[in-house]
Amino acid sequence: TTMSASTDNSVVVSERATVHFEANSLVTESGTPYQGEVQVAYTYANPQSPVFSLLMQGGDLRGIDNNQQMQHLISYGALAVELTGNSGEPLNLAPGQTATIEMTVSDEQLGNAPATIPLWYFDDEKNVWKEEGYATLQGNKYIGQVSHFTWWNCDDITSPNTFVTGKVVDCNNNPMVGIAVSVGPLVVYTNADGVYISNVASGLTFEVVVSPILNGGISSLPILVSGVPEGTTMTLQDLYIP
Repeated sequence: TTMSASTDNSVVVSERATVHFEANSLVTESGTPYQGEVQVAYTYANPQSPVFSLLMQGGDLRGIDNNQQMQHLISYGALAVELTGNSGEPLNLAPGQTATIEMTVSDEQLGNAPATIPLWYFDDEKNVWKEEGYATLQGNKYIGQVSHFTWWNCDDITSPNTFVTGKVVDCNNNPMVGIAVSVGPLVVYTNADGVYISNVASGLTFEVVVSPILNGGISSLPILVSGVPEGTTMTLQDLYIP
């Protein structure tokens, strides 16, 4: 879409996400204030989608928190915005300026959504998510301020040493190797024994399924997981491929 840099604007990224820009808040790469028409490219990644981890940067959801510790994240929604000027020059928010992002939390996640959640941006140079700022839950939306644009993600930290594991088998109960298994918003792959394992957040309800989108059309019925106790590994029934 397009907008004017000299007026307040709200860009609807999807039915689940909106970005609010303040007037006169953009600059060029050299730091020169920008006035004129702005091209806004955007996308939204829904954590309830089976291809969530393939739509966004850093789909393995590893991040560095404010204490410089590596964490495994669970997403409540992610969006990306790129801004360019009339001549195709990259634009971004000026130092000291912010934009407001809003992301609607799905009904499946709302019951477990924390009142305040860290915001994470994707560092394109280091290829990792980094914690910066936070968003607050207002109704069914996370609302927060960001100071620059790349991918932004509302993420809680998964529980340490909390996992689900299971096996994917064919109609003869033979293990299936290299199958993509969707564990909530994450995707993991089966090993030589047909076994998968994934770190998860404790207490959350999510589905585990072999999605046809990720596996050339083959699929399984989903398994509903109603919360894994913290610090445990839950073994699920086999995912059966007819």
